[in-house]
Amino acid sequence: MGFAESLSDQRLLTLYAYWSAKRGQRAMPSRADIDPGDFRALLPHILLIDVVEGGAEFRYRLVGTEIEHNIGRTVTGRLFGEVLSGDYLAYIQALHRRVIAEAAPIYAENNINERHGDFTAITDFKRAYRLMLPLSRDGTAVDMLVGVQLFKPIRDRNEPEILLVDRA
Repeated sequence: MGFAESLSDQRLLTLYAYWSAKRGQRAMPSRADIDPGDFRALLPHILLIDVVEGGAEFRYRLVGTEIEHNIGRTVTGRLFGEVLSGDYLAYIQALHRRVIAEAAPIYAENNINERHGDFTAITDFKRAYRLMLPLSRDGTAVDMLVGVQLFKPIRDRNEPEILLVDRA
């Protein structure tokens, strides 16, 4: 099964197909290639993330309303290190650094709740589904990421984390 076929939701596939079309023959598109108006229905679930100092830190440039609703606070404009801490910060940074290292799309799933994720407003268990796609001004160095993040009720609290890399 290929990377796109592994995506668990049509909204993830929609952004992946859009990103793939915009990159054409390049490794990845630039932020200038991406027009959020082209995928209005996804905007509540969209993330735009700035890569700070080559991946030493990340900034939430834009966080969709559904994402902020599910995590219980506004994070737009804030650094990951201002919002997250501990093991969950390390996990999220590692995912984003992997996108940079691979210069390729990453899909990840994991369970989160009020005890795992530093989001104290989350009172129920949820599963996060993330598609993170690299963007580059120069076609080589990843300087921004665009992604979709969805939250759904957990089917199984012991469901393992999933990580897929598109190496096509």
